[in-house]
Amino acid sequence: MDSSNEYRLFQYALKQLHEAGLDRKDWAIGGGTVLKQHFEHRFSKDIDIFFDNPQMVSALSPRFNDANKDKMIRYFEDAMCTKLVFPEGKVDFVVAGQVTDFKPSLREFHGEKVFMEDPVEIVAKKIWHRDSDFKDRDFFDLATLYLSDRKEDLIKTTIEMPDKIDEIRKKIEHSDYDVRNIEPLPNGKNIIGRELDIAMDFINEVKSRVQGLSEISDKYPYIHVSPLYRNTERAKR
Repeated sequence: MDSSNEYRLFQYALKQLHEAGLDRKDWAIGGGTVLKQHFEHRFSKDIDIFFDNPQMVSALSPRFNDANKDKMIRYFEDAMCTKLVFPEGKVDFVVAGQVTDFKPSLREFHGEKVFMEDPVEIVAKKIWHRDSDFKDRDFFDLATLYLSDRKEDLIKTTIEMPDKIDEIRKKIEHSDYDVRNIEPLPNGKNIIGRELDIAMDFINEVKSRVQGLSEISDKYPYIHVSPLYRNTERAKR
């Protein structure tokens, strides 16, 4: 998505949000659009805006909110998402609460101060919610973050999600990954074609850390280790 399309989609989103009477503290931009702001690794084709409260997303439905009726081609909705489709791309309003301790931060985006999700939160959301349905772009984003200076934050966060990591490993093993689905930017060209190998390196490192924590817990039971680590590993024995 070029910057002009991104700008127009953002304006559509702001118009829909304003018509619903929602404050900027109630939502945050996430997804590939924000990752592109940080890493300049790939083009993103839509804008994703996240909420904690399902009632806020229902207020954005074109059934009640006609702010963009003259521009919108069509829309889709369910209890957790309202998707607006425009000639320039899509705007997704999604209910998905925080899955990490990395909170949104106030940043400038196309001349507006808005809350944006943290890159670790964005990728962790993909892992938590998509796992077995991981998309080509999700592997590319995961590989990009793993090779960045946020690697350790990513690992420490996803150690808490061992079952989800196993699902992603299975997805890689049965992947029909198509590199043509990715439009890399300059900083992503050194990753293209390597993303599945990098993702598997990430998975192996997470599993190694989980195993190490389980062994510490067994040897030194007086040291606190999250029950999630212990229960997951012992269930496999």
